[in-house]
Amino acid sequence: MMRRFLALFVVLGMMVPAAASAEVKIGIAMAKLNQGFLTLLHDALVEHANSKSDMSYKLTMADGDPAKQIEKIKEFIKSGVNTIIFHPADSDMTEEVNQLAADAGVPLVYVNRTPPQLKFPGKVAIVTSNELVAGCVQMRMLASLVNGQGKMVLLHGGADHPAAKARTEGVKEILAEKPGIEVIHEPMANRDRAEAEAIMSGLLAKGARPDIIACNNDEMAIGAINAYKKARVSLDDVVIGGTDGTPAALAEIEAGTLEVSLFQMPTSRPNAPWRMPISWQPANMRSSSTGCLTS
Repeated sequence: MMRRFLALFVVLGMMVPAAASAEVKIGIAMAKLNQGFLTLLHDALVEHANSKSDMSYKLTMADGDPAKQIEKIKEFIKSGVNTIIFHPADSDMTEEVNQLAADAGVPLVYVNRTPPQLKFPGKVAIVTSNELVAGCVQMRMLASLVNGQGKMVLLHGGADHPAAKARTEGVKEILAEKPGIEVIHEPMANRDRAEAEAIMSGLLAKGARPDIIACNNDEMAIGAINAYKKARVSLDDVVIGGTDGTPAALAEIEAGTLEVSLFQMPTSRPNAPWRMPISWQPANMRSSSTGCLTS
């Protein structure tokens, strides 16, 4: 019987503490929700916010629209929030938001999506995972399950998403050490369960039978599993891996249909953004990046 893996992985990337006041007003700007990790992150942020008697918050959802999110952030600033917790709709908008927050003197806390900038005009903290290591760990586990041999499909989360890019980079870093594994398809499924299911259904209909399916998140992994089930193709001869450790993914692990998921701890990650507004000290960020893990 194949070994089933669940790895625990979380890094709070850059944490900057901030100034005390009688009541701290927080704006939470989220890009969107999905069936997986983002919903868990949203629920944990709200739960944590509701537990703080000395803080109030406003939460907006941009439905994936950067222009809408920027307008909501402008509204936050106009209303006098002390800090903005920011989950960006895309990376291109972050420079404008950095400047808006800096001009208003409002600290900005990124969650779950690392901005591309290396320097910032104002007070910025970043609370994310080391996605490169996530990809490395996932691929090492999958490779071990097939003894470093086989054909692989890599379901990419999207070229515009920094976490998906870094996880894919980590996967490929390990693949460079595994010449016995051949990537036969690398389609974009955009972190979406339905897209991943459609892609894998098409590949299965054409006769593809990969030994490994590596997915940038759990939602795509579940989509791949669903494609196998609907096509009535056995899951016994394929190992599938995701990332996030969502309840749905854990259920698939328990059922024996998912081999690997990396737990991102969405219920712990919101603690850091809510601590930061208490005693903010600018220009004192720490990076916890560790690079790929060794064998």
